[in-house]
Amino acid sequence: MPFPVTRLTAFICYSLFSGLLFLSSAAAEDWPTWRKDSRRTATTDEQLAKDLHLQWTRQLGPLKPAWPEDPRIQFDAHYEPVIAGQTLFVSSSRNDSVSAFDLKTGQQQWQYFANGPVRFAPLVSGKNVYFSADDGCFYCLNTADGKLKWKFQAAPNARKALANE
Repeated sequence: MPFPVTRLTAFICYSLFSGLLFLSSAAAEDWPTWRKDSRRTATTDEQLAKDLHLQWTRQLGPLKPAWPEDPRIQFDAHYEPVIAGQTLFVSSSRNDSVSAFDLKTGQQQWQYFANGPVRFAPLVSGKNVYFSADDGCFYCLNTADGKLKWKFQAAPNARKALANE
């Protein structure tokens, strides 16, 4: 039987993410976290080119929201990519993964599979990409090759954190 997320677990995850947001120093063109920065501004001072053209596309398939029947809870119904340097990172509840794509070509560079759905956008800071999954773990991967640097069991045990299946 899945266990509920405790206040302590939620606080630990929130604290880790919040601390990483303030450590994140990105170039102007980077979008290293959900809605760009720690203030969630979702804006940039950069100007778009006068003539835009489609660079590449990728079909990722529909996500699997935690609560598909409740329209009020749709935090994980859409992909939320982040960008650092020349790499686009995207998490997926469809296949429990985080993937990295070359920003110019769209070529997949790597894909890391967690032991549960990855519902929130990853965060990039320096050479690390951080994310949490429904397996109750908080992950840190190398941005260049997707290799696991460390994994922290944030939930009280290894059982899934969300009771959504």
